[in-house]
Amino acid sequence: MSLINIANRDDPFYRYKMPRVVAKIEGRGNGIKTVIPNMTDIAKALARDPVYPTKFFGFELGAQSTIDLKNNKYIVNGAHDAGRLQDVMDKFIEKYVLCGKCGNPETDFIIKRDEIILRCKACGRDSFADKTHKCTSYIVKNPPADAKKGKKDKIAKGGPTPPDSPKPDSGPEDEEAEAGDDDELTRRIHAEASELPEANGSGHGDEDDDWAEDATPEAIAKRQAELGEAVAKLAIGGADDDDEDDSPLAELSAYVRGNPDATDDAIVEHAKELYLKDYKSLTVLPAALLHTATPEDIVKRISAKKALLKKLIRSEKGQKSVLGGFERLFKEVPELMPKVPIVFKWLYDEDLVDEEVFLSWGKKSSKKFVDKNTNKEIRAKAQPFLDWLQQAEEDESDEEDDE
Repeated sequence: MSLINIANRDDPFYRYKMPRVVAKIEGRGNGIKTVIPNMTDIAKALARDPVYPTKFFGFELGAQSTIDLKNNKYIVNGAHDAGRLQDVMDKFIEKYVLCGKCGNPETDFIIKRDEIILRCKACGRDSFADKTHKCTSYIVKNPPADAKKGKKDKIAKGGPTPPDSPKPDSGPEDEEAEAGDDDELTRRIHAEASELPEANGSGHGDEDDDWAEDATPEAIAKRQAELGEAVAKLAIGGADDDDEDDSPLAELSAYVRGNPDATDDAIVEHAKELYLKDYKSLTVLPAALLHTATPEDIVKRISAKKALLKKLIRSEKGQKSVLGGFERLFKEVPELMPKVPIVFKWLYDEDLVDEEVFLSWGKKSSKKFVDKNTNKEIRAKAQPFLDWLQQAEEDESDEEDDE
Protein backbone atom coordinates (compact mmCIF):
# COMPACT_ATOMS: atom_id res chain seq x y z
CA MET A 1 0.00 0.00 0.00
CA SER A 2 1.43 3.36 -1.10
CA LEU A 3 1.62 5.85 1.78
CA ILE A 4 1.99 9.62 1.51
CA ASN A 5 2.21 12.44 4.04
CA ILE A 6 -1.13 13.76 5.23
CA ALA A 7 0.36 17.25 4.95
CA ASN A 8 3.85 18.65 4.29
CA ARG A 9 4.30 16.33 1.33
CA ASP A 10 7.95 17.31 0.80
CA ASP A 11 9.04 16.50 4.38
CA PRO A 12 10.69 13.03 4.41
CA PHE A 13 10.57 12.93 8.23
CA TYR A 14 6.85 13.78 8.54
CA ARG A 15 5.29 11.06 10.69
CA TYR A 16 1.59 11.38 9.80
CA LYS A 17 0.88 9.09 6.84
CA MET A 18 -2.18 8.08 4.84
CA PRO A 19 -2.81 5.79 1.87
CA ARG A 20 -2.85 7.45 -1.53
CA VAL A 21 -6.36 7.66 -3.00
CA VAL A 22 -7.14 4.75 -5.32
CA ALA A 23 -9.85 5.16 -7.98
CA LYS A 24 -11.61 2.28 -9.69
CA ILE A 25 -13.95 3.22 -12.56
CA GLU A 26 -16.91 0.91 -13.13
CA GLY A 27 -19.78 0.85 -15.61
CA ARG A 28 -20.25 2.77 -18.82
CA GLY A 29 -22.39 5.52 -20.34
CA ASN A 30 -24.82 7.14 -17.92
CA GLY A 31 -24.11 4.45 -15.34
CA ILE A 32 -20.37 5.11 -15.07
CA LYS A 33 -19.12 5.60 -11.52
CA THR A 34 -15.89 5.79 -9.54
CA VAL A 35 -15.33 3.55 -6.52
CA ILE A 36 -12.72 4.44 -3.88
CA PRO A 37 -11.81 0.94 -2.60
CA ASN A 38 -9.40 2.16 0.11
CA MET A 39 -11.64 4.91 1.54
CA THR A 40 -11.94 3.09 4.89
CA ASP A 41 -8.16 2.94 5.29
CA ILE A 42 -7.82 6.61 4.34
CA ALA A 43 -10.51 7.62 6.82
CA LYS A 44 -8.86 5.60 9.56
CA ALA A 45 -5.54 7.39 8.94
CA LEU A 46 -7.36 10.75 9.15
CA ALA A 47 -9.47 9.70 12.16
CA ARG A 48 -12.62 10.69 10.32
CA ASP A 49 -15.80 8.89 9.31
CA PRO A 50 -15.33 7.65 5.70
CA VAL A 51 -18.79 8.98 4.86
CA TYR A 52 -17.60 12.58 5.27
CA PRO A 53 -14.81 12.65 2.63
CA THR A 54 -17.09 10.69 0.27
CA LYS A 55 -19.81 13.31 0.64
CA PHE A 56 -17.17 16.02 0.25
CA PHE A 57 -16.14 14.44 -3.09
CA GLY A 58 -19.75 14.70 -4.27
CA PHE A 59 -20.09 18.35 -3.24
CA GLU A 60 -16.76 19.37 -4.80
CA LEU A 61 -17.17 17.41 -8.03
CA GLY A 62 -20.85 18.23 -8.49
CA ALA A 63 -21.72 14.54 -8.55
CA GLN A 64 -23.92 12.25 -6.52
CA SER A 65 -22.10 10.21 -3.91
CA THR A 66 -23.29 6.83 -2.64
CA ILE A 67 -22.25 4.98 0.52
CA ASP A 68 -22.87 1.24 0.63
CA LEU A 69 -21.95 0.37 4.23
CA LYS A 70 -22.97 -3.26 3.87
CA ASN A 71 -20.44 -3.89 1.12
CA ASN A 72 -17.96 -1.24 2.30
CA LYS A 73 -18.17 0.67 -0.98
CA TYR A 74 -17.77 4.44 -1.32
CA ILE A 75 -18.88 5.66 -4.72
CA VAL A 76 -18.93 8.94 -6.67
CA ASN A 77 -20.94 9.09 -9.89
CA GLY A 78 -18.96 9.83 -13.05
CA ALA A 79 -15.41 9.00 -14.10
CA HIS A 80 -12.76 10.62 -11.91
CA ASP A 81 -9.05 9.79 -11.99
CA ALA A 82 -7.07 9.17 -8.82
CA GLY A 83 -5.04 12.37 -9.17
CA ARG A 84 -8.15 14.55 -9.22
CA LEU A 85 -9.62 12.69 -6.25
CA GLN A 86 -6.36 13.11 -4.32
CA ASP A 87 -6.52 16.87 -4.89
CA VAL A 88 -10.07 16.95 -3.54
CA MET A 89 -9.04 14.79 -0.59
CA ASP A 90 -6.26 17.26 0.22
CA LYS A 91 -8.85 20.01 0.26
CA PHE A 92 -11.00 17.99 2.69
CA ILE A 93 -7.96 17.47 4.92
CA GLU A 94 -7.23 21.19 4.94
CA LYS A 95 -10.81 22.06 5.89
CA TYR A 96 -11.76 19.25 8.28
CA VAL A 97 -8.60 17.60 9.61
CA LEU A 98 -5.65 19.99 9.99
CA CYS A 99 -5.49 22.36 12.94
CA GLY A 100 -6.02 25.90 11.69
CA LYS A 101 -3.40 27.17 14.12
CA CYS A 102 -0.44 24.75 13.93
CA GLY A 103 -1.35 22.51 10.95
CA ASN A 104 -1.23 19.27 12.98
CA PRO A 105 -3.71 16.56 11.83
CA GLU A 106 -4.40 15.26 15.37
CA THR A 107 -7.70 17.05 15.88
CA ASP A 108 -11.04 16.15 17.46
CA PHE A 109 -14.45 17.15 16.16
CA ILE A 110 -16.57 19.30 18.45
CA ILE A 111 -19.99 19.94 16.96
CA LYS A 112 -21.51 23.05 18.53
CA ARG A 113 -24.90 24.01 17.14
CA ASP A 114 -24.21 24.70 13.45
CA GLU A 115 -20.42 24.82 13.70
CA ILE A 116 -17.58 22.32 13.67
CA ILE A 117 -14.66 23.10 15.95
CA LEU A 118 -11.35 21.32 15.43
CA ARG A 119 -9.66 20.92 18.82
CA CYS A 120 -5.96 20.22 18.36
CA LYS A 121 -4.27 17.60 20.55
CA ALA A 122 -0.87 19.09 19.82
CA CYS A 123 -1.25 22.82 20.53
CA GLY A 124 -4.52 22.62 22.45
CA ARG A 125 -6.14 25.45 20.47
CA ASP A 126 -9.43 25.48 18.58
CA SER A 127 -10.07 26.36 14.97
CA PHE A 128 -13.30 26.40 12.96
CA ALA A 129 -14.19 24.35 9.90
CA ASP A 130 -15.53 26.23 6.87
CA LYS A 131 -19.09 27.07 7.94
CA THR A 132 -20.18 27.95 4.39
CA HIS A 133 -19.36 24.57 2.83
CA LYS A 134 -22.23 22.16 2.22
CA CYS A 135 -20.23 19.35 3.81
CA THR A 136 -20.24 21.24 7.12
CA SER A 137 -24.05 21.29 7.10
CA TYR A 138 -24.09 17.57 6.34
CA ILE A 139 -21.70 16.73 9.19
CA VAL A 140 -23.63 18.89 11.67
CA LYS A 141 -26.86 17.12 10.72
CA ASN A 142 -25.14 13.71 10.76
CA PRO A 143 -22.63 13.84 13.62
CA PRO A 144 -20.25 10.95 14.33
CA ALA A 145 -22.11 7.96 15.77
CA ASP A 146 -20.32 7.91 19.13
CA ALA A 147 -20.12 11.67 19.63
CA LYS A 148 -20.21 12.46 23.34
CA LYS A 149 -23.16 14.70 24.15
CA GLY A 150 -22.45 17.39 26.70
CA LYS A 151 -24.63 20.26 27.82
CA LYS A 152 -24.04 22.17 24.60
CA ASP A 153 -21.46 20.28 22.58
CA LYS A 154 -21.14 17.00 20.77
CA ILE A 155 -17.53 15.87 20.98
CA ALA A 156 -16.10 13.08 18.87
CA LYS A 157 -12.58 11.81 19.27
CA GLY A 158 -11.60 11.95 15.63
CA GLY A 159 -14.31 10.66 13.32
CA PRO A 160 -15.60 7.27 14.43
CA THR A 161 -16.84 4.81 11.85
CA PRO A 162 -20.61 4.12 11.90
CA PRO A 163 -21.63 0.88 13.66
CA ASP A 164 -22.52 -0.82 10.36
CA SER A 165 -19.16 -0.09 8.74
CA PRO A 166 -16.76 -3.04 8.57
CA LYS A 167 -13.62 -2.39 10.57
CA PRO A 168 -10.29 -3.37 8.98
CA ASP A 169 -8.10 -5.77 10.88
CA SER A 170 -5.71 -4.01 13.20
CA GLY A 171 -2.05 -4.74 12.74
CA PRO A 172 1.12 -3.86 14.62
CA GLU A 173 1.04 -0.31 13.24
CA ASP A 174 -2.48 0.18 14.64
CA GLU A 175 -1.46 -1.10 18.07
CA GLU A 176 1.50 1.26 18.07
CA ALA A 177 -0.77 4.18 17.16
CA GLU A 178 -3.22 3.30 19.94
CA ALA A 179 -0.39 3.11 22.43
CA GLY A 180 0.71 6.60 21.44
CA ASP A 181 -2.76 8.12 21.55
CA ASP A 182 -2.04 10.25 24.61
CA ASP A 183 -1.76 13.84 23.50
CA GLU A 184 1.02 16.17 24.53
CA LEU A 185 -1.00 17.73 27.34
CA THR A 186 -1.83 14.34 28.85
CA ARG A 187 1.82 13.25 28.73
CA ARG A 188 2.86 16.48 30.40
CA ILE A 189 0.31 16.00 33.18
CA HIS A 190 1.51 12.45 33.79
CA ALA A 191 5.13 13.59 33.82
CA GLU A 192 4.47 16.38 36.31
CA ALA A 193 2.31 14.15 38.48
CA SER A 194 5.10 11.59 38.72
CA GLU A 195 7.40 14.25 40.17
CA LEU A 196 5.01 15.14 43.00
CA PRO A 197 6.04 13.84 46.45
CA GLU A 198 4.03 10.85 47.59
CA ALA A 199 1.61 11.41 50.48
CA ASN A 200 2.50 9.75 53.75
CA GLY A 201 0.24 6.90 54.70
CA SER A 202 -2.22 4.94 52.66
CA GLY A 203 -5.00 7.48 52.63
CA HIS A 204 -6.75 6.07 55.69
CA GLY A 205 -6.44 7.01 59.31
CA ASP A 206 -5.48 10.25 61.05
CA GLU A 207 -4.05 11.89 57.91
CA ASP A 208 -7.55 12.22 56.46
CA ASP A 209 -8.55 14.52 59.31
CA ASP A 210 -6.65 17.34 57.56
CA TRP A 211 -9.25 17.23 54.77
CA ALA A 212 -12.28 17.32 57.07
CA GLU A 213 -14.29 20.52 57.40
CA ASP A 214 -13.87 22.23 60.76
CA ALA A 215 -17.30 22.22 62.41
CA THR A 216 -16.44 24.17 65.56
CA PRO A 217 -18.65 27.24 66.28
CA GLU A 218 -15.65 29.56 65.70
CA ALA A 219 -14.95 28.06 62.28
CA ILE A 220 -18.62 28.23 61.24
CA ALA A 221 -18.79 31.89 62.30
CA LYS A 222 -15.63 32.64 60.30
CA ARG A 223 -17.04 31.01 57.15
CA GLN A 224 -20.30 32.94 57.51
CA ALA A 225 -18.38 36.21 57.82
CA GLU A 226 -16.36 35.41 54.68
CA LEU A 227 -19.55 34.59 52.80
CA GLY A 228 -21.09 37.89 53.92
CA GLU A 229 -18.07 39.81 52.62
CA ALA A 230 -18.31 38.07 49.25
CA VAL A 231 -22.01 38.90 48.94
CA ALA A 232 -21.31 42.51 49.87
CA LYS A 233 -18.64 42.78 47.16
CA LEU A 234 -21.08 41.48 44.57
CA ALA A 235 -23.72 43.96 45.66
CA ILE A 236 -21.27 46.90 45.48
CA GLY A 237 -19.78 45.84 42.15
CA GLY A 238 -23.19 45.47 40.57
CA ALA A 239 -21.85 43.21 37.80
CA ASP A 240 -22.12 39.51 37.21
CA ASP A 241 -19.49 36.80 36.91
CA ASP A 242 -18.51 38.06 33.49
CA ASP A 243 -16.33 40.72 35.14
CA GLU A 244 -13.86 38.22 36.58
CA ASP A 245 -10.34 38.80 35.28
CA ASP A 246 -10.05 35.28 33.89
CA SER A 247 -13.44 35.26 32.14
CA PRO A 248 -13.75 35.00 28.35
CA LEU A 249 -15.17 38.53 28.31
CA ALA A 250 -12.06 39.84 30.05
CA GLU A 251 -9.92 37.95 27.53
CA LEU A 252 -11.85 39.50 24.62
CA SER A 253 -11.52 42.98 26.14
CA ALA A 254 -7.78 42.50 26.67
CA TYR A 255 -7.36 41.27 23.08
CA VAL A 256 -9.16 44.29 21.58
CA ARG A 257 -7.35 46.78 23.80
CA GLY A 258 -4.00 45.16 23.06
CA ASN A 259 -4.64 45.05 19.30
CA PRO A 260 -6.14 48.44 18.36
CA ASP A 261 -5.63 47.71 14.64
CA ALA A 262 -7.49 44.38 14.75
CA THR A 263 -10.04 44.04 11.96
CA ASP A 264 -13.72 43.47 12.62
CA ASP A 265 -13.40 39.90 11.33
CA ALA A 266 -10.46 39.23 13.65
CA ILE A 267 -12.46 40.48 16.64
CA VAL A 268 -15.47 38.33 15.74
CA GLU A 269 -13.23 35.29 15.19
CA HIS A 270 -11.52 35.80 18.56
CA ALA A 271 -14.91 36.01 20.28
CA LYS A 272 -15.88 32.73 18.61
CA GLU A 273 -12.70 31.07 19.83
CA LEU A 274 -13.74 32.09 23.35
CA TYR A 275 -17.23 30.61 22.74
CA LEU A 276 -18.85 34.00 23.36
CA LYS A 277 -22.30 34.73 22.03
CA ASP A 278 -22.65 37.96 20.06
CA TYR A 279 -24.79 39.70 22.67
CA LYS A 280 -22.27 38.82 25.39
CA SER A 281 -19.41 40.34 23.40
CA LEU A 282 -21.36 43.57 23.10
CA THR A 283 -21.22 44.11 26.87
CA VAL A 284 -17.46 44.77 26.74
CA LEU A 285 -16.69 45.85 23.17
CA PRO A 286 -17.76 49.53 23.40
CA ALA A 287 -15.33 50.18 26.27
CA ALA A 288 -12.60 48.03 24.72
CA LEU A 289 -12.88 49.78 21.35
CA LEU A 290 -13.50 53.35 22.51
CA HIS A 291 -11.68 53.78 25.86
CA THR A 292 -9.20 56.14 24.16
CA ALA A 293 -11.93 58.27 22.53
CA THR A 294 -12.37 61.94 23.40
CA PRO A 295 -15.55 64.05 23.50
CA GLU A 296 -14.44 65.59 20.19
CA ASP A 297 -14.01 62.35 18.24
CA ILE A 298 -16.38 59.89 19.96
CA VAL A 299 -19.02 59.94 17.19
CA LYS A 300 -16.39 59.53 14.49
CA ARG A 301 -14.84 56.61 16.40
CA ILE A 302 -18.20 54.87 16.85
CA SER A 303 -19.08 55.40 13.18
CA ALA A 304 -15.90 53.55 12.21
CA LYS A 305 -17.21 50.50 14.09
CA LYS A 306 -20.76 50.63 12.76
CA ALA A 307 -20.32 47.50 10.61
CA LEU A 308 -19.00 45.49 13.56
CA LEU A 309 -21.84 46.59 15.84
CA LYS A 310 -24.42 45.87 13.14
CA LYS A 311 -23.00 42.38 12.66
CA LEU A 312 -23.26 41.58 16.37
CA ILE A 313 -26.57 43.25 17.24
CA ARG A 314 -29.03 40.68 15.96
CA SER A 315 -31.84 40.82 18.53
CA GLU A 316 -33.41 42.89 21.27
CA LYS A 317 -31.08 41.12 23.68
CA GLY A 318 -28.14 42.40 21.65
CA GLN A 319 -29.55 45.94 21.74
CA LYS A 320 -29.86 45.83 25.53
CA SER A 321 -26.34 44.42 25.79
CA VAL A 322 -24.78 47.16 23.67
CA LEU A 323 -26.45 49.79 25.88
CA GLY A 324 -24.86 48.03 28.86
CA GLY A 325 -21.54 48.11 27.03
CA PHE A 326 -21.82 51.88 26.55
CA GLU A 327 -22.72 52.26 30.23
CA ARG A 328 -19.37 50.65 31.03
CA LEU A 329 -17.63 52.96 28.57
CA PHE A 330 -19.11 56.07 30.21
CA LYS A 331 -18.11 54.80 33.64
CA GLU A 332 -14.53 54.12 32.48
CA VAL A 333 -14.24 57.44 30.62
CA PRO A 334 -16.35 59.95 32.60
CA GLU A 335 -15.20 62.75 30.24
CA LEU A 336 -17.62 61.26 27.70
CA MET A 337 -20.67 61.64 29.98
CA PRO A 338 -21.85 64.91 28.34
CA LYS A 339 -21.94 63.03 25.01
CA VAL A 340 -24.43 60.37 26.23
CA PRO A 341 -27.46 61.83 24.37
CA ILE A 342 -25.45 62.33 21.18
CA VAL A 343 -24.08 58.77 21.26
CA PHE A 344 -27.53 57.31 21.98
CA LYS A 345 -29.12 59.31 19.16
CA TRP A 346 -26.44 57.98 16.81
CA LEU A 347 -27.33 54.43 17.84
CA TYR A 348 -30.98 55.21 17.20
CA ASP A 349 -30.43 56.97 13.84
CA GLU A 350 -28.32 54.06 12.58
CA ASP A 351 -31.08 51.56 13.49
CA LEU A 352 -28.83 49.77 15.94
CA VAL A 353 -31.09 50.25 18.98
CA ASP A 354 -34.88 50.58 18.73
CA GLU A 355 -37.01 53.25 20.31
CA GLU A 356 -38.81 50.75 22.57
CA VAL A 357 -35.50 49.44 23.93
CA PHE A 358 -34.30 52.96 24.77
CA LEU A 359 -37.56 53.91 26.51
CA SER A 360 -37.62 50.66 28.47
CA TRP A 361 -33.99 51.20 29.52
CA GLY A 362 -34.78 54.72 30.70
CA LYS A 363 -37.70 53.75 32.95
CA LYS A 364 -35.73 52.20 35.80
CA SER A 365 -32.20 52.13 37.09
CA SER A 366 -30.18 48.93 37.00
CA LYS A 367 -26.89 47.71 38.37
CA LYS A 368 -26.43 44.91 35.87
CA PHE A 369 -23.53 46.55 34.04
CA VAL A 370 -22.40 49.38 36.31
CA ASP A 371 -23.15 50.43 39.88
CA LYS A 372 -26.53 52.01 40.52
CA ASN A 373 -25.23 55.57 41.03
CA THR A 374 -23.38 55.53 37.70
CA ASN A 375 -26.45 54.13 35.96
CA LYS A 376 -28.58 56.95 37.42
CA GLU A 377 -26.06 59.53 36.24
CA ILE A 378 -26.04 58.11 32.70
CA ARG A 379 -29.83 58.02 32.59
CA ALA A 380 -29.94 61.64 33.75
CA LYS A 381 -27.55 62.66 30.94
CA ALA A 382 -29.68 60.71 28.45
CA GLN A 383 -32.96 62.31 29.59
CA PRO A 384 -33.11 64.98 26.83
CA PHE A 385 -32.81 62.23 24.22
CA LEU A 386 -35.37 60.04 26.00
CA ASP A 387 -37.80 63.00 26.23
CA TRP A 388 -37.34 63.64 22.52
CA LEU A 389 -38.10 59.98 21.76
CA GLN A 390 -41.18 60.01 23.99
CA GLN A 391 -42.48 63.21 22.38
CA ALA A 392 -41.92 61.80 18.90
CA GLU A 393 -43.87 58.66 19.86
CA GLU A 394 -46.77 60.73 21.24
CA ASP A 395 -46.87 62.96 18.15
CA GLU A 396 -46.98 59.89 15.93
CA SER A 397 -49.81 58.47 18.02
CA ASP A 398 -51.78 61.74 17.74
CA GLU A 399 -51.38 61.75 13.97
CA GLU A 400 -52.73 58.20 13.75
CA ASP A 401 -55.74 59.19 15.88
CA ASP A 402 -56.48 62.15 13.58
CA GLU A 403 -56.54 59.87 10.57
